[in-house]
Amino acid sequence: MFVPFVARLSLVGAVVLASPSLYAARVAVLSPKVESDSPVTEGRRNKFHDSLTQGLTEAAGGQWTVLSSEEVRQRLAGREDLLSCQQGSCVGQVASQLQIDRVVVPKITMKSVVGGNAYQILLTAIDPSGKQSDVIFAERCGDDSEGCNLSRAFESMRKTASGLPAKLTVTAPASQPVETPRPTPEKTQPASVPEWTLKDPSSSLQPTGSPATSPTPTTTAPHQRNIGYRVGWVVSGVLAGGMLITSIPFLILAPRDGQPTCTDRPSNQCPTRYQGNLATGLGLLGGGLAAATAFGVLYYLDRRDLKRSTGQVALLPLLLEQGSGLSAITRF
Repeated sequence: MFVPFVARLSLVGAVVLASPSLYAARVAVLSPKVESDSPVTEGRRNKFHDSLTQGLTEAAGGQWTVLSSEEVRQRLAGREDLLSCQQGSCVGQVASQLQIDRVVVPKITMKSVVGGNAYQILLTAIDPSGKQSDVIFAERCGDDSEGCNLSRAFESMRKTASGLPAKLTVTAPASQPVETPRPTPEKTQPASVPEWTLKDPSSSLQPTGSPATSPTPTTTAPHQRNIGYRVGWVVSGVLAGGMLITSIPFLILAPRDGQPTCTDRPSNQCPTRYQGNLATGLGLLGGGLAAATAFGVLYYLDRRDLKRSTGQVALLPLLLEQGSGLSAITRF
């Protein structure tokens, strides 16, 4: 009985580890901001959200894992500022709350015309870590001369979202370091030379005796996430759950160790007895607790690594009268 159970548990673990979604980048569509000349109910807005998420999911492929619209609304419940976020610092808060790598911000404009409404659909995919520029994708359904009914509008939203993954890239190209220019020694000029002095053509003009800064900062490469933490806490969680559940029947049978297993004959005539239940149960229980501890540690490290990956540091070279230096600018 125990061996087949362990075999099935190992098979489940192998399926989880082999799943492409474990290594895929994560993306979510926020609830759309709807601008209309007539009131739009919350149910209609949620239907727009479902259609956009469905289209993105159908075209995501193996490189992206798309959170369902129900999960997004549930995890951001009570935070309308995050659920309908369009830009700014709330994007980073959404990414941290949902543990995603891209945030898709939709905006839908509705205008009443003959035959329905004219819809303008605007999708903006934002990278909260700042490693990639925003991707903007827009489509229309209907115009001023002919409207678009509700069924066509839902289909148009789905198709619009399905065209977005082709414009996204999973990882940003590594930034190239910018060489810091060295200060050029000032030459002695005659008294008639004006305030601006002529230097090498590759250097910028600077007033004599005044500090100057280079216009181009050197941005350090952003912190890359360690996928090993995510794999580790998933595996530890599967092992902890399996071992703790498996230890239960052994611990229940532990008090019967040394007693006969027969129920149809006297105990002195029974050839077999219960044995090993206590040791096996305690071993599985200890292993499960150790795996649960590893799960907690790795999950904490993965969350901390996710927060660190959203920061960015820029180095700005300075050219001064008495020498040169670097100024560091950090954004979180």
